[in-house]
Amino acid sequence: MDHIIYSQGNQSVRKDRVALVLYDRATHCLDSIPSVNNDATCTKHCLIEFYRPELVKACTELETSRH
Repeated sequence: MDHIIYSQGNQSVRKDRVALVLYDRATHCLDSIPSVNNDATCTKHCLIEFYRPELVKACTELETSRH
């Protein structure tokens, strides 16, 4: 996981100047998620966006196995 920080002239239409780059070794999934800045809150939201499908799947499986 790392951030790419672009210059003012390279920002997106939504004013995103940062991208969080994530690599999942287990699935070999590489992705970058745009963000306005690289503070803890924005990084947390990017991580949730990246891992959400796996977290939902894991929670569903845990709930199913309890019954």
